Amino acid sequence: MKHFFVTAVLTLCALSATAHYKDCPHWEEIQSKKIAHINEKVQFTVKEAQLFWPLYNEYLEKESALKKEFFEKQKKGKESNKIDYEELNDALILHQQALTNLHVEYYNKYKQILSAEKLYRYYSAERSFKKVLLESIEKKN
Repeated sequence: MKHFFVTAVLTLCALSATAHYKDCPHWEEIQSKKIAHINEKVQFTVKEAQLFWPLYNEYLEKESALKKEFFEKQKKGKESNKIDYEELNDALILHQQALTNLHVEYYNKYKQILSAEKLYRYYSAERSFKKVLLESIEKKN
């Protein structure tokens, strides 16, 4: 029961940090399922969860800002009368590089609080959740 309560509280905290995605009608439901999936697969201790989820939320915020910045550049480039594809390609590569740098930064932060095994489980859970999500979408269609 204590484990369930801690997981529920941490899930709510994690959801609060992703509230800016409200333009997607199912965002909170998806995030809630994702967090439950990650919790189930990684099996954080209470201390690990208390340290991990704030970092995860911070990561999501930074990732979101990078994506928003790139999409704004892309939109602006496409709206102009003469599209500069070289500029758009450069922006894409810089965006991908920034995302990679962010991944590396948070990988190093996660390593400080999770064992190598749990960190591997986390990344596996991220990938497997995408598969679960795609399968649920396919079932609806």
